[in-house]
Amino acid sequence: TLSHSRMALAQILGSPLLKSPAAGIALGAVLGAAAVRLLATAPAHKRAFVYIVTLKLKPNTRHLFLQEWGVLADYVKKNEPNTLTYEAVVSDDPDKLLIYERYVARSDLVDIHAKSAAIQAFGAKSKDWVLEKQLDEYYETNIGYIAK
Repeated sequence: TLSHSRMALAQILGSPLLKSPAAGIALGAVLGAAAVRLLATAPAHKRAFVYIVTLKLKPNTRHLFLQEWGVLADYVKKNEPNTLTYEAVVSDDPDKLLIYERYVARSDLVDIHAKSAAIQAFGAKSKDWVLEKQLDEYYETNIGYIAK
């Protein structure tokens, strides 16, 4: 029963105050709030896979690239639930662009995203705008934070 559970908890914690119903309710509220805080600060995805694409674009093509990127990003958001982050990052240099992608696992990039008709179509449209491409793969350490 609830009373027996509260008494057992009081014995474990060594506090006679937990023997009253009000104290038990208060402890439940405190523990519940602590659990919510813990869940809110815990990483949602341990060791997420990060894919960074660094591009050097042909002059005066960034706006074209970003326009098509927006269409692709909308598709990814709606159709690829294991894509955690999919962001184009611009530089003061109008010909430099960085693509920051996060996935639950590397297989979400390789087996789903890279094989989608949407990314294939984007690649065909954007290939004439790209002069150089560097691809880098990483795994998160979950040291620090990614969202505030």
